[in-house]
Amino acid sequence: MRNQTVWAICLLAILTTLPGASDGRRPAGHVKVNEDDVLYHIRKVLKREKRDERWNRAPELARMILEEANRYEIDPLVLTVIVQTESSFREGQIRGKVGEVGLTQIWGAAKKCDRTADLRTSRGQIRAGACWYAYALEKCKTERAALHAYQSGQCASNAYGPIPRSRILQRARSCIRSRQREIEELLNPEELLETESAYVDSTTNPPALTVRQQLTL
Repeated sequence: MRNQTVWAICLLAILTTLPGASDGRRPAGHVKVNEDDVLYHIRKVLKREKRDERWNRAPELARMILEEANRYEIDPLVLTVIVQTESSFREGQIRGKVGEVGLTQIWGAAKKCDRTADLRTSRGQIRAGACWYAYALEKCKTERAALHAYQSGQCASNAYGPIPRSRILQRARSCIRSRQREIEELLNPEELLETESAYVDSTTNPPALTVRQQLTL
């Protein structure tokens, strides 16, 4: 019984050190984004709605979101989706039902998360939202739980149920990944073709086996 316990502990230690086994901060499908990717997503959303003053302000918003996300070392696309779902990228002193403020609709303790955030400005509202999400991520460990906490203050809340932001993020990441792939094909068509040819050749024509390898089959 003692030996079984020791083996179980060793197995658990090995599993928890595998890549991605213990860290749910970056879920499967995570994609690295830049300012152009953030702008692409914002304008993709606005294209479905209405091209108003938000369309012209989109480049500045994308820049602020990326800078404030980097400031708190969080995924810029997560912060973009938070701004999208909280305010639809509408700037100004937007107020919610319980006093939520601005682009990121923060309220309560979140307003004091970053003392340097001026909530009268778009950047200050984004900075406060980034600070609050970073705090939630540190507390809740996973992206989905942190999104729950951003809205409800709790890592898991039955009152709010599943938050659709996770699905919005998944679709956004998929679209940006496809866009990045298209750009890569346009910039490096020959290199991509060689890579794909090598892959096809390796799958259709596997390398010949040595006599020793054939005997071990």
